[in-house]
Amino acid sequence: MSKKDQSRSRSVGQLAPAQKAAVIVGLLGRDAANPVLSGLQMETLRNLARILAVIGEVGEDVISGIVQEFTSELHSPRMSVRGNADEALALLDGALDADSVTLLRKEFAPVPQGSIWERLCSLDAQVLGNYLAAQNPRLAGVVLSQLPAELSAEIIGTLPVEIAGSLVGAVARSASVEPGVIEAIGLELQRNFFSNEAEAGDGKGPVGQISAILELASSTSRDMLLEQLSAIDPELAVQVGRKMFTFADIALRVDKRDIAKVIKAVDQGTLLKALAGAEANAAATKNVILENISSRLAEQFREALAELGAVKLQDSDAAQIEVVVAIRKLRDAGELALLERDSDANP
Repeated sequence: MSKKDQSRSRSVGQLAPAQKAAVIVGLLGRDAANPVLSGLQMETLRNLARILAVIGEVGEDVISGIVQEFTSELHSPRMSVRGNADEALALLDGALDADSVTLLRKEFAPVPQGSIWERLCSLDAQVLGNYLAAQNPRLAGVVLSQLPAELSAEIIGTLPVEIAGSLVGAVARSASVEPGVIEAIGLELQRNFFSNEAEAGDGKGPVGQISAILELASSTSRDMLLEQLSAIDPELAVQVGRKMFTFADIALRVDKRDIAKVIKAVDQGTLLKALAGAEANAAATKNVILENISSRLAEQFREALAELGAVKLQDSDAAQIEVVVAIRKLRDAGELALLERDSDANP
């Protein structure tokens, strides 16, 4: 190695990694460095600025040494990038908010090939027959109606005559079942037959998934779907009902001291529409909200509601769902906790 190279190595070696990084940034110039700098956290930017402010003039030999060292590291066989979902999420942790990371995690989750009904076709007819024989006939009828006729016939052939007869009748009555109920039954089947995949998803399981779906449905649709689900699978319907949180549940499950937080988290126009429709489906919630804010604000709300007048059911439903979503975000952020239902606390 020449004396010049030794001198350059010694000079480069005296610089800390952060100083070398600052030199690279300075070498790039404002326009080229801007895309890099815009993605850095404020504290990192402050450190770079402090270093550049005091580093003084850096000679050409030192700059060449830093660049050479940088490029040699890039070509080092020790360096590699392993691309997978876990690595991506770990890299972004801290740079994205919790909601964004959760959405990405769901997006990266393995998606089973085919619908639950298509995948059930891979199971043995006897296994399916034994399962359906132990279920409510209406539930079994819905399942059979979603399977190919050949497989349904094979399943029925595995059953005792009296059970087979009741299931055939149930299939005939399944045409009026709502799509939302069929989806709920599909989630329950996924838990029973493909439980590992269900657990590998967002961790809610079928009850949590179904309740999350129904929470965002209109009150009319939700009541109808729950009624049908109750007739087909009473136990599942009860579990879903306990898990759900709707606008009507605010009266019993949101601490009165947290009502002010809810008010602040929701656009006032949205809240007024939600309250305007509450007389029909959530009068207690309306009273709780108005009773746990300042008397002046409550009076303003009452005057605004009188001026607003009647609101379309679909508009009030949409507004109530927005309030529920806002409360769920407050809960997920740890800013409030939902109270247990009396039936959950004292089963």
